[in-house]
Amino acid sequence: MTPKVYPFLINILGDFATLGSVGAEWEQRNDVLQKRMKPSSKTPDRPYLIVVRRLIFRHGDQIARAKSAVELIYALHNKTKNMIAQSDDPGNGNLPPLIWLTSAWGVYLTPILECLTRQSINPCREVRTTALSLLQRLLLLPDLLPPQSPETAYWPEVVFDKSLLHLINELLRPEVFASDKRGMGETRVIAQGLLCKIYLHCLGRLSEEDTMSNGKVALAVWGDILDVLIRLIGSGQKDVVVTSLFKSFTHCQEEAVPESLKNVLLVMAAQGVLIQPSLGGGEFWDLTWQKLDRVLPKLRSEVFPGEVRTSKEFSHNTAETEKEELV
Repeated sequence: MTPKVYPFLINILGDFATLGSVGAEWEQRNDVLQKRMKPSSKTPDRPYLIVVRRLIFRHGDQIARAKSAVELIYALHNKTKNMIAQSDDPGNGNLPPLIWLTSAWGVYLTPILECLTRQSINPCREVRTTALSLLQRLLLLPDLLPPQSPETAYWPEVVFDKSLLHLINELLRPEVFASDKRGMGETRVIAQGLLCKIYLHCLGRLSEEDTMSNGKVALAVWGDILDVLIRLIGSGQKDVVVTSLFKSFTHCQEEAVPESLKNVLLVMAAQGVLIQPSLGGGEFWDLTWQKLDRVLPKLRSEVFPGEVRTSKEFSHNTAETEKEELV
C-alpha cells in the first residue's frame, strides 16, 4: 500500500462500515421480540420471530463485512510507519526528520481516529461496539503519540478534540440517541469512561510538555472534558432508565459519570496535578470545582472530605479573628 492509495482505502472501508447500520433494524426488532416473549414459557411471538429471522438472513453478511472493515481500519495503523518512510512530501528533503515525522503522523493517524470515532456512533450495536473497542486499543498503544517536540503540540487536538470529545458530543445529539434508544445509553457510558481513561493515560505527557513550553494545554483539555461530562450528566439519563430493558445496568449508568470523575480526581491528586488548597491550591483545583460544584455539590466532600473540613475550619477561624479585632 502506498501513501497515495491510503486515503481512498480509508474512505472505502469507512463506507463499508457505515453500511452495517442496517443491522440496527434487526437489533431493535429483536429487542421487541424479547419483550414479547411469554414470561411463563419464554416462547416468542411466532409471526414476529419470522420477521426477525428474515432480517438476520438479509443483513447478516452486511454486518459481518462492516465489522471486518472496522477491524481493517484499525489494522492500518501498523502501516503508518512504512508510509511515513515512503512519503513523497516535496518538503521532506529540506526539513529536519523530526518535523517531517510529526507532520506525517497527523496526516496518517488522524483519518484512522476520525473513522473509528465515526463508527462508534453507528446505529448498529455490533459495529459500534467493535469500533469503540478498537478505538480504545489504538489510543492506549504505547507508541501512538508522536515524538515529544514543540512541533508536535497539535497531538492533543487530534486525540481529544477530533476523537474523544467529538464522540461524546455526537452521542449527545438527539438524532444519534434516537437511532438506538436502548443501546446508545450504554455507548455513552463506555465513551465517557474511555475519555477519562485516555486523559489519565496522556496526563504525564501533557504535563511534561506544559512544563517545557510554559503552556496550559493539560488545563485546557481538562476544562473541555469537564464541560462535556457536565453535559452528559444533564442529558436526561433518567429517560433511559424508563425505556431500558435492563434496569440494573441503567442504574449503574446514572452513577457512571460521578464515579469516573472520582477516579480521575484521585489520580490527579496523587500525581500532584490537582493540588488541594491546604497544600497550596492551583488552577486545576479552582477550575474543577468552579464547574463541578454547580452540578455535583456533594462530590467534593466525597472525594476530599479532609479538605472540606479544613476550609470550614479556616472560615470559622477567620470569623473568630475578626470578632477579636473588633473587641
